[in-house]
Amino acid sequence: MRPSHAKSSACVVGDLTIHAGLPAELAQGLFAKPGTHPVAVRIAQGLGETLPGHVADIPA
Repeated sequence: MRPSHAKSSACVVGDLTIHAGLPAELAQGLFAKPGTHPVAVRIAQGLGETLPGHVADIPA
């Protein structure tokens, strides 16, 4: 579960293309069949500050 946070770094819209031939462990749910899907993505930081990618923003 992720905490709720208000600081958005970016919001983007686009298309997600699922290609044929994904390995069985990845070809699940939405990724089970090839196709293109519209997406809207909100990118945010959990602690309200920019952190390096290797730093967790919630306790383990």
